[in-house]
Amino acid sequence: MVLGKTAGQAACRVCSSAGLELISTRDRRRQALETVVCTSCGLVQHAQIPTSEELAEFYSSQYRIDYNGEATPSNRRVYREWRRGRERFDALRPFIEPGDQVFEVGSGIGCNLRQFENFGCSVSGIEPGEGFCQYSRQQLGVNVRCAFLEDLADDARQDQSLVLLVHVLEHLPDPVDALRQIRQLMRPDGHLFVEVPDFGRPHAAPNRVFHYGHIYNFTEISLRNVAHKAGFRTQPVSLKSSHLPNLALVLTPDSDAEKVPMVNGYRMAVDAYHRYTPLEYHLRPAKLRTAIGKAIDHVDEFLFASSQVARLRADRPAVSTARSGNNSSPQTAMASAVCASG
Repeated sequence: MVLGKTAGQAACRVCSSAGLELISTRDRRRQALETVVCTSCGLVQHAQIPTSEELAEFYSSQYRIDYNGEATPSNRRVYREWRRGRERFDALRPFIEPGDQVFEVGSGIGCNLRQFENFGCSVSGIEPGEGFCQYSRQQLGVNVRCAFLEDLADDARQDQSLVLLVHVLEHLPDPVDALRQIRQLMRPDGHLFVEVPDFGRPHAAPNRVFHYGHIYNFTEISLRNVAHKAGFRTQPVSLKSSHLPNLALVLTPDSDAEKVPMVNGYRMAVDAYHRYTPLEYHLRPAKLRTAIGKAIDHVDEFLFASSQVARLRADRPAVSTARSGNNSSPQTAMASAVCASG
């Protein structure tokens, strides 16, 4: 059931409709947070979009502690992300060749980029979280710098074969503008991999869904709407961990995509949100299977995380001065060592 109108933003950030309806007034920690759904396109979003300054402060130091419970990644988290990074590499292997340039926006620990570097790609990225960025460089030897997407506003080199946007788009204040900016980094025949939590699939109890850091909550319809408006055609990509409630698409630049009419995903979003009560959510057989799977993963992490991460650190490539750069060229500027998830 929809709660009613909101006194927040005047229009949807994607379709510009003024038809925003309030569906929640609390976040997952029962703190005040108004969330609305657009009645014209179905995009679920904060009623009040944080400013760039507020987001910069939040992501530089607070987000990882608030969301992950740690400012620097534990061995278990690194081990988990390394395996997920391998799944993403396997799924994206048809889109790259050794020597291709791969860039990641919001590179987190750096496990995704390290997988592609091991394959022979030239990798670089940005990460706003200082602790995770430093870990990426110092412990995994990944070529990243601490920065925000806005810091790349003047970069239009168009030389990236593949850009990764893994659990990042939902954090950005304007998803269409973000994708358009990323498009300027890509080769005309390049690809953009986008992975976000799937609001169309149950991934948390109804009273635990919303978070300050997740400005947007995408269904497949609303994510495709955003991609088309930004000038990308879309295709689904399957990950081995398909049991996880995530949505993954590969985007390819195509100016004709902007002509694709928006699809109204309002009913899909509202039905997905109200599909279960908190009790019904926890009593689902799928919830039990997920809990068992997580328990097995936790045992695996307990037994093997420390040794596997130690091996990753020992095998890390050096982040040399040549790789980190001195801002003398677009390539070295992107790899600068100046110190910035889903």
